[in-house]
Amino acid sequence: MAKYDGVIGKRLLTVDEKPNEITLIFEDNRFLIVYLKEGKLETESIPE
Repeated sequence: MAKYDGVIGKRLLTVDEKPNEITLIFEDNRFLIVYLKEGKLETESIPE
């Protein structure tokens, strides 16, 4: 989880929900995307 330490304490601005995907947008323009891939949860952080 050290990969996501940058979002700790940042204000969450928006949550965008799509089928099998949730995108969290934080105040410093970081995106955290959580989605299902082959039945498992995967994540992508932009910027990393």
